[in-house]
Amino acid sequence: MDNFDATPVAWKRYEQMRPRTEIDVDPKTLDAYVGHFAFADSQVAEIGVQDGQLTMRLVGQPAVELFPEARDAFFLKAVPAQVTFRRERSTVTALTLHQHGHDHRAQRCSVRQFIEAELARKAHARRRQPLNGSESTLTRMLEEQRASTPDYARMTDELEALVREQLPLAKAELTRLGTLQSLTFRRATEAGFDVFDARFANGTVEAGISFSGDGRVNGFYLRP
Repeated sequence: MDNFDATPVAWKRYEQMRPRTEIDVDPKTLDAYVGHFAFADSQVAEIGVQDGQLTMRLVGQPAVELFPEARDAFFLKAVPAQVTFRRERSTVTALTLHQHGHDHRAQRCSVRQFIEAELARKAHARRRQPLNGSESTLTRMLEEQRASTPDYARMTDELEALVREQLPLAKAELTRLGTLQSLTFRRATEAGFDVFDARFANGTVEAGISFSGDGRVNGFYLRP
């Protein structure tokens, strides 16, 4: 993994952040996109129409509006991201979410799969204990980033790119905080994170970690 090339990610991120132009479409054409779409990391999206506006809702997140820029191509105004749909014999069968310099593909699935994913996220948020392995994985990630030796094989491609980009800042902050003293579990969230109080020799911060369906880390953060 030492020969990682950030250039493709940077160019995709640049493309995703450029200004977009909304076009007019016949509201009747939007029904073709309505349905549910499953990503490889167990996330599921619900595409709907509200008052003539196409919307997307990911499990554990609020719905966002999608604005048309071309046939089968839409963009978000809330964040720099786009959604394109793929057709087979005029039927929409898949979508791709373009965000953070990556392309996340999802296949059309049943509403049952969406409901099951939602119930799983709600059950996750009700837990009073961390997921098995989340505390030890978070401990290793904190130690590795302070030493500038992250184990990228443990991360999804998107998280790897973010960690590589932010590693100098993370190392500086973790060096300032000093030795990790303890992790105390606070809560789980519907977004899939286990949240801890991370107490260091020189201060305490909030730390979060989440996992994809294949067991890799797909989310990690530190904040005051």
